Amino acid sequence: MTFNRAKLFRSLLIFGFVATMSLGSTGSQSEPIHPLTDPISLYGPTLEFEVLWGDKLIGHHKITFQKDRDGFQVVATTEMSIKVLFATVFRLEQKSEAFWVDGSLREMKATTTMNGKETNFEVQRDGDDFRIAKEDEILLSEGPLFPSTHWNMSILSSTRILNTLTGEVGEVDVVDLGEVNIETVRGTILAHHFIYSGDLDAEVWYDEDGRWISYKLSGRGGTVEYRCLICGL
Repeated sequence: MTFNRAKLFRSLLIFGFVATMSLGSTGSQSEPIHPLTDPISLYGPTLEFEVLWGDKLIGHHKITFQKDRDGFQVVATTEMSIKVLFATVFRLEQKSEAFWVDGSLREMKATTTMNGKETNFEVQRDGDDFRIAKEDEILLSEGPLFPSTHWNMSILSSTRILNTLTGEVGEVDVVDLGEVNIETVRGTILAHHFIYSGDLDAEVWYDEDGRWISYKLSGRGGTVEYRCLICGL
């Protein structure tokens, strides 16, 4: 029984984060999204979420913003773990460091450790394209390119997403489901609800000013949800 729960959780993470690379393209968006050129003016220096598996707290996701040169340094960290009978049966640690200028990604490096196994990749903008250096290969991708960190709402206007766990690029599409009321640390607010279609069943919410408020993905192992703790509200 212990093994099965761990296997389900691991399946959910792989389904939710890695399967981003095989999303379909069946939806549409209602209006253009303007680039976010100054994240600190929107969020402040820190953005933080608690991560839940069903109703169980399993980790945290944190993003920090710092003015640097002619742009912004953005550092995202994720820590998740699941315990069964006081033993840790699954653990994920992930860190990405990216440099943005005028709302566009210029460079990035990321390290992921899953159950003790570490993987790395680096991204460098080269003209209008991106060079992605992984441990055993170099990939080239057309721009613009958005990492799957979601703080920048402009990601919703892109059909290309860089998976920050694998360093792979996937074709995506997003459906705009309109405005809904959502519970936050500051009470109920009106938020815009979007859904990624295809092999990934994922949903994301932003407030009227474009702040990332919540994220949810579902798989055979259950539902993982990001709930805003500090998000500039």
